Amino acid sequence: MSLQELREKLEIRELAVIDHRNGERPFFTEGRVAPRLWPTNAKIEGWWDGCCEPVNPGGHAAWGALLKVNGEIVMADGRYCGEGSGMSNNVAEYTGVLCLLRKIEELMRDGLRGIIKLRGDSKLCVMQLMGRWRVKQGLYIPIYRKAKDALTQVHELCEGNIRLQWVPREQNSECDVLSKEQLRKRAVCFRIQPEK
Repeated sequence: MSLQELREKLEIRELAVIDHRNGERPFFTEGRVAPRLWPTNAKIEGWWDGCCEPVNPGGHAAWGALLKVNGEIVMADGRYCGEGSGMSNNVAEYTGVLCLLRKIEELMRDGLRGIIKLRGDSKLCVMQLMGRWRVKQGLYIPIYRKAKDALTQVHELCEGNIRLQWVPREQNSECDVLSKEQLRKRAVCFRIQPEK
């Protein structure tokens, strides 16, 4: 799926991709500013993905995230994490879920309430955040801790109405496009997941 196809699928005229180093916040889709009066029993759905190319670890890492409230997109974001020895696919995955959780926390502090379902295609990330798999070692440990803390905050705010689910890559194509677009902009060669 191309970025243009994603725009059409999500009915977005403009996907602004923001570099996190500027300190800017994730964008809201054009013409759809998040309402201040949130529903009290919303269906909150989020997806995230990460990638690291052309080598993992040690390549260029980026993430993508999508958040919907009652079917309406309130965030579609992708950002570049960095490159080099501190980067890996797992660093990108955890950074993506961390940013998604922070956005949910922000909206909940603004009054949003409902049942949250988050989906990612990294079984490691999902299972570790759910406490089903141990966290041993890896470049992702510091960002894992931040994501786990953010998950705890959201869990408290939503009174436990949050679920994480692993999904196959094919069911996460929007976030895959958002993450890989960051690497395409930097002319990174795709070797682990070559483009078709």
